[in-house]
Amino acid sequence: MSELEDAKKRATTTYNAAADFFDHPANTFWERFGPEDWWSMIMGSGYRGTVDQLAPETREQVRQENLDFIENAGVRSVEANVVYATAIKSSD
Repeated sequence: MSELEDAKKRATTTYNAAADFFDHPANTFWERFGPEDWWSMIMGSGYRGTVDQLAPETREQVRQENLDFIENAGVRSVEANVVYATAIKSSD
Protein backbone atom coordinates (compact mmCIF):
# COMPACT_ATOMS: atom_id res chain seq x y z
CA MET A 1 0.00 0.00 0.00
CA SER A 2 1.42 3.42 -0.96
CA GLU A 3 1.82 6.24 1.55
CA LEU A 4 -1.06 8.13 -0.08
CA GLU A 5 -3.35 5.10 0.00
CA ASP A 6 -2.46 4.53 3.65
CA ALA A 7 -3.24 8.19 4.48
CA LYS A 8 -6.59 7.96 2.68
CA LYS A 9 -7.45 4.78 4.56
CA ARG A 10 -6.55 6.35 7.94
CA ALA A 11 -8.56 9.51 7.12
CA THR A 12 -11.58 7.43 6.10
CA THR A 13 -11.36 5.31 9.25
CA THR A 14 -11.12 8.41 11.46
CA TYR A 15 -14.02 10.13 9.71
CA ASN A 16 -16.25 7.06 9.87
CA ALA A 17 -15.48 6.49 13.54
CA ALA A 18 -16.44 10.07 14.38
CA ALA A 19 -19.52 10.05 12.13
CA ASP A 20 -20.81 6.81 13.61
CA PHE A 21 -20.74 8.06 17.19
CA PHE A 22 -21.38 11.82 17.17
CA ASP A 23 -24.89 11.30 18.51
CA HIS A 24 -24.01 8.41 20.79
CA PRO A 25 -25.55 8.87 24.29
CA ALA A 26 -22.09 9.19 25.79
CA ASN A 27 -21.61 12.37 23.74
CA THR A 28 -24.97 13.92 24.61
CA PHE A 29 -23.76 15.72 27.69
CA TRP A 30 -25.97 18.83 27.42
CA GLU A 31 -28.37 17.64 30.09
CA ARG A 32 -25.47 17.02 32.47
CA PHE A 33 -23.60 20.28 31.97
CA GLY A 34 -26.03 22.65 30.25
CA PRO A 35 -25.34 26.01 28.63
CA GLU A 36 -21.96 26.41 30.31
CA ASP A 37 -20.67 23.86 27.77
CA TRP A 38 -21.33 26.42 25.05
CA TRP A 39 -18.80 28.74 26.63
CA SER A 40 -16.32 25.88 26.94
CA MET A 41 -16.77 25.24 23.21
CA ILE A 42 -16.12 28.91 22.43
CA MET A 43 -13.02 29.03 24.60
CA GLY A 44 -11.74 25.80 23.05
CA SER A 45 -12.13 27.07 19.49
CA GLY A 46 -10.66 29.69 17.21
CA TYR A 47 -13.00 32.24 18.80
CA ARG A 48 -10.88 32.24 21.94
CA GLY A 49 -8.45 34.68 20.34
CA THR A 50 -11.28 37.15 19.77
CA VAL A 51 -12.77 36.65 23.23
CA ASP A 52 -9.37 37.03 24.90
CA GLN A 53 -9.02 40.49 23.35
CA LEU A 54 -12.09 41.74 25.22
CA ALA A 55 -11.77 43.56 28.52
CA PRO A 56 -12.61 41.22 31.43
CA GLU A 57 -15.96 42.91 32.19
CA THR A 58 -16.94 42.87 28.48
CA ARG A 59 -15.90 39.20 28.17
CA GLU A 60 -18.10 38.35 31.17
CA GLN A 61 -21.00 40.32 29.65
CA VAL A 62 -20.67 38.43 26.35
CA ARG A 63 -20.46 35.10 28.21
CA GLN A 64 -23.53 35.89 30.31
CA GLU A 65 -25.57 37.14 27.35
CA ASN A 66 -24.73 33.95 25.45
CA LEU A 67 -25.72 31.75 28.38
CA ASP A 68 -28.93 33.74 28.96
CA PHE A 69 -29.88 33.42 25.29
CA ILE A 70 -29.27 29.68 25.31
CA GLU A 71 -31.36 29.23 28.45
CA ASN A 72 -34.21 31.53 27.32
CA ALA A 73 -34.36 30.10 23.79
CA GLY A 74 -34.46 26.54 25.13
CA VAL A 75 -31.36 25.46 23.21
CA ARG A 76 -30.56 21.86 24.11
CA SER A 77 -28.00 20.91 21.49
CA VAL A 78 -25.36 22.48 19.30
CA GLU A 79 -24.10 21.03 16.03
CA ALA A 80 -20.39 21.59 15.70
CA ASN A 81 -19.10 19.98 12.53
CA VAL A 82 -15.46 19.04 12.30
CA VAL A 83 -13.35 18.29 9.27
CA TYR A 84 -10.59 15.73 9.78
CA ALA A 85 -7.69 15.67 7.38
CA THR A 86 -4.35 14.02 7.03
CA ALA A 87 -1.49 15.14 4.87
CA ILE A 88 1.81 13.83 3.69
CA LYS A 89 4.65 16.29 3.36
CA SER A 90 6.21 16.12 -0.05
CA SER A 91 9.85 15.10 -0.15
CA ASP A 92 10.45 17.53 -3.06
